[in-house]
Amino acid sequence: MSRAEAQGIQPRIERLMLEVTLECNLLCGHCFHRRRGSPLKPRALVERAIATARELSIPHLVITGGEPFTLPVEELGAAVADASACGSRVHMVTNGTLCSHAALRRLRLAGLETLLVSLDGASASVHDALRGAPGAFDHARATIEMAVAVGLSTRVLFNVMRQNQDEVASAVDLCRRLGVATLSFFRCTPAEWCSSLSTGYLADREWSELMTHVIEPRMREEAPPRLLYEPTLIADPVVAELARAANLLPSCIAKRREEVYLANDGYFYACQLALVPELRLGTCGEDICKSSNWKRLDNVEPTGCRGCEFLLACRGGCRSLAYRSSSSFEARDPRCVIEQRRIRLCPQCFTPPWGQLNSQQWNLLLPSNLLTVHP
Repeated sequence: MSRAEAQGIQPRIERLMLEVTLECNLLCGHCFHRRRGSPLKPRALVERAIATARELSIPHLVITGGEPFTLPVEELGAAVADASACGSRVHMVTNGTLCSHAALRRLRLAGLETLLVSLDGASASVHDALRGAPGAFDHARATIEMAVAVGLSTRVLFNVMRQNQDEVASAVDLCRRLGVATLSFFRCTPAEWCSSLSTGYLADREWSELMTHVIEPRMREEAPPRLLYEPTLIADPVVAELARAANLLPSCIAKRREEVYLANDGYFYACQLALVPELRLGTCGEDICKSSNWKRLDNVEPTGCRGCEFLLACRGGCRSLAYRSSSSFEARDPRCVIEQRRIRLCPQCFTPPWGQLNSQQWNLLLPSNLLTVHP
């Protein structure tokens, strides 16, 4: 029996990620996707995703790739319409280079709610270099403008690495000018086949300092876009215990059973970083519910963390990243830096649990340069 089951926890899956294709027109050095097995036809994948979302009452369906717009817009429109008709809130991730005003309008009318556009720089020189395609930045910017014009909610996904960290502040200004609703910052994820990450990956301390001095001051500005960022995993002992008790610290998505990822090979996985045969959940909703692999993830004890005073706080971090960096599910999360000894929680990513923490305790969990909050 897993710890979640022992505690009577029945997590609800919030989103189903549908990898409708692996075809892509770009060659990004930091992309963690790679071909796996024999792909199913997009229509078969869509039908499997919709059936599973209905069976498990999953509210959000996110169409991703590869690049979805390598498929005919008629095919994408039918997928969006069918998923929307079944009650799913449908979102789509794109690199923004193949979109047209007519295509976005068609998808909006079919029921698409949000367009998520990947942007790796606030300038053409940086973004195009990372994407490996001249003109990619101008196309992505035009796609954002078109999405806003047709009434789609827009979200920009910004992968932060050393090659573009100096453009983080400029990205906020750019998204503000374009009318973007949400701008999310992610640390570029290390994976063994990503060539650019050997020198580009930001360490925990570097990430924390970037968010403290660049992003958090912008969060206080009363203007869109909404800013989100990935928290780090380490806390001092006092704050760690408070955060652990309130269940606030970030933990493995797969452990939380927050999403399922339907890959192009027709199998469901625990998350988009867990695309290895050892972690397959099956091919339908019933398989997912009965899968022993989620239990395996929940019960795995990271041997690299034994004896660490922070283990109860971070719960070992991301098991998929541990596996990808070391081929072992028991290894330490590669983002973990013990000497950091503090927690960074994005103040817009969670709701304060006022029933569990008083305001003085809660303020311990927030960065010192943020406005004081009160219940």
